[in-house]
Amino acid sequence: MVTNTTPPSTLKAPPPQTDFKVGWICILKEEYRAAARILDEQYDTTGLVRSYGDRNHYILGRVGAHNVMINLPPAEMYGQLHAHMIAHGMRSTFSRMRFALLVGIAGGVPSPERDIRLGDVVLGTRAVPYRFGKETDHGFQRTGLVQTPPIKLLEAITLLEKRIRSEDVNLSEAIESIRTKYPKGGAAFLRPAKDRLYKGEFLHKESECDCLRLEPEQGADLHLRDDRKGDLVQVFQGGIGTDNWVIKNAKIRDDIAKRENILCYDMEASAVMDVLPCLPVRGISDYADGHKNDHWRLYASLAAAACARELLLSLSSQFVAQSPLAVAGDVLGQYNVEAVDLNAVSTTGTVDLRHTDSVDGISLQVPWIKALSMAARDSFLTVVSNHTDIWHWLYAFSRTRSGYFYHILYRYYRILTI
Repeated sequence: MVTNTTPPSTLKAPPPQTDFKVGWICILKEEYRAAARILDEQYDTTGLVRSYGDRNHYILGRVGAHNVMINLPPAEMYGQLHAHMIAHGMRSTFSRMRFALLVGIAGGVPSPERDIRLGDVVLGTRAVPYRFGKETDHGFQRTGLVQTPPIKLLEAITLLEKRIRSEDVNLSEAIESIRTKYPKGGAAFLRPAKDRLYKGEFLHKESECDCLRLEPEQGADLHLRDDRKGDLVQVFQGGIGTDNWVIKNAKIRDDIAKRENILCYDMEASAVMDVLPCLPVRGISDYADGHKNDHWRLYASLAAAACARELLLSLSSQFVAQSPLAVAGDVLGQYNVEAVDLNAVSTTGTVDLRHTDSVDGISLQVPWIKALSMAARDSFLTVVSNHTDIWHWLYAFSRTRSGYFYHILYRYYRILTI
């Protein structure tokens, strides 16, 4: 006779699955290790019911007043397609979620205007697909869509900044508190002592490069920077360059950053924002140059996690509850036509069309969209079929604006004919 030898869980039973409103997305194992340390309380996941097709595994927990779900990233998988699948699965399983935080690392863009250093954090207010475009006689012309977090998440940044300015938040101290909260494994998250920024013309020399030495011998090739006073970890906000491309070249880094006004580079932000209302929170682990290494990955991951935690602590439960539902995700998502899971949506859910400000204009132009019940496909089709004005308006809009809105019309057609 085979007996079950699995010991019973000592974790607390979770609240109802519908009470989990904040997603926390990790792409790399270092990001997950950092995220697992920020919870005030962790819940048992034995009874968690995942939707069909959701391949994610989760830990469930609480940060302040907010119940959050954190995905466990598979080993050695990264990039936009992988990030899209994680976000899509999370959205379909947690039908009442409001938004997600994409918390992890990125390559920073230091400049005289912004003294970005290793271990700093960038809050992404724009996700720029910097390689999506065309080469013309007058240079590169980007045609990819710049995405932004919803207004509620931009308001959240303001609330966090207010706490930082009032010195209610010292991120360096918050990181150290989280690092030492659990003694096991905490030493791995110590802040590295070496932060060297080399001049762009000083190229990496593989095994003999100065960046690999304990003490630099090429002092003339280093950017000299004054020691910081006060909080060692600074928080910036601005554009994030995002693409399936790792930059390890200072000249390319600076040229693109100047053209697009971006502060750091990652690979996943645009893919997640295609699916969910999302705020990227990026810890700077390297300078996106040839001297890129892994020494700062854990600390930068913890810095991003600590910043994301402080952002959540800046928000009331009412603030989150008043954010639009993310259950419909991005109806007009560019990756696949199955972005709307009609079977997973609550009877009180509303359609949230927030791909861009222009798409938000659709809900303003046709107010009844916000009142659509997504409880059952039949009722959805009945409501839409009785309001043909949306078709006329969308068609007219697409004829007078960019071809992107033909894409909108096509997505609506797909939803109605599934």
